[in-house]
Amino acid sequence: MFVRGGTAAARMLAVAVLVLVGACAPRTYVVLLDQPDGKTGAVTVETEGGSQTIETPGQATAFASASRPPGEPFAVSDEQLGRDFGDAIGAQPEPPAMFLIYFFSDSTRLKADSEAKLPAILTAIGRRAAPDISVVGHSDRFGDEGYNNRLALRRARAIRDAIVNAGIDAASIDVTSHGENDPLVPTADNVREPRNRRVEVFVR
Repeated sequence: MFVRGGTAAARMLAVAVLVLVGACAPRTYVVLLDQPDGKTGAVTVETEGGSQTIETPGQATAFASASRPPGEPFAVSDEQLGRDFGDAIGAQPEPPAMFLIYFFSDSTRLKADSEAKLPAILTAIGRRAAPDISVVGHSDRFGDEGYNNRLALRRARAIRDAIVNAGIDAASIDVTSHGENDPLVPTADNVREPRNRRVEVFVR
């Protein structure tokens, strides 16, 4: 059996595979699961006998041997998923989380709505037994490039310090600066853009 993603988005999709053994010959089924980001891809199940594509979450295809083609797609209920895959699904790690934090111009002072995101960041970190946190600083393109790189790093360190002050181990946090070189909104040089004055926090 060979299972492959049918789209670029599908390369990250979750599938579950179960081998059922009963009075008849063993039967394997592959089911497409919901994605945390809400996107739906597709998978193609190939055997020596043929192939079948499933494209809808909760849809499955089954086959009895590698020499026989997969069957027509069928729906798997939430109850059936729970019985067959509940333990495996429950053991999956939390999906990565990303937060955008915005700053006032030429400052490490947070905008009020961004400051309100700090509890959500700490909650995301607390859900993981061994969190891996990346804090990446950015600036807009107004002013000197070297200064902007240092400002972006100061912003990233300010967020790192806020996380550490809340009790998170600093060793789990990687801090970097992209300065003005990775804008969220591309602009000409020396242009102010509030959406580029940011820190990106990735929690894995």
